[in-house]
Amino acid sequence: MSGGGLRQRITHGLHVGEEWLFANPKIVLGLILAATLAWSLFLPKLRVYSDFADLLPQQHAYIKVVQPDQGRLWRRQPDRHGH
Repeated sequence: MSGGGLRQRITHGLHVGEEWLFANPKIVLGLILAATLAWSLFLPKLRVYSDFADLLPQQHAYIKVVQPDQGRLWRRQPDRHGH
């Protein structure tokens, strides 16, 4: 089959899909709502963790130089009174 025939089939399929979407707004909105609700069920299980040191480019020359002092530079250390 020629490239023009394939392009025409794809264009026709998109046109048919567009007509169906606008002819059935309640179904489309219901599908969007159902997908959103299903996705939201997984939100309580979502855990976000980031450590500033993990975000630094470990292969960068500056980070390689600073890394021995990383605890002093990136993490809060207790003062001489232990606070």
